[in-house]
Amino acid sequence: MTVRKPKIAILDLTGCTGCEVNLLRLGADFLDVAQEFEITNWRMVQEEESEDYDIVFVDGYACNEEQVAQLKRARERASVVVALGTCAISGNVFSQLTPANYEQLKAVVYSPEHQAITQFVKPVPQVVHADYTVPGCP
Repeated sequence: MTVRKPKIAILDLTGCTGCEVNLLRLGADFLDVAQEFEITNWRMVQEEESEDYDIVFVDGYACNEEQVAQLKRARERASVVVALGTCAISGNVFSQLTPANYEQLKAVVYSPEHQAITQFVKPVPQVVHADYTVPGCP
């Protein structure tokens, strides 16, 4: 009898992707653990995206309505959601962006012509239930 491996996805929202890079930096150790799973969606290492997964690791925070919808779809599909890293858990330093200071910070960071995609900072737990969290920042 063949046992089906759990299917995992790594969803990268807004952040530095450092958590994902550190998974890859584990090298052979990561490959050993990865033998126990089927990775069905990870933009950093695959061209095609799949919405067929059991467990989703979320790296980063939602910064606009499109990412909020993406995160909600992931929660609907996955039986387990893991917030991976401080950005996913709390927004990290980016959580300083609030509706009250958005325009002021945008003016400092971007040129007037730039169309920023960031509208807000919503960590995973502000959008959907996270079953687990993995704290830390690379």
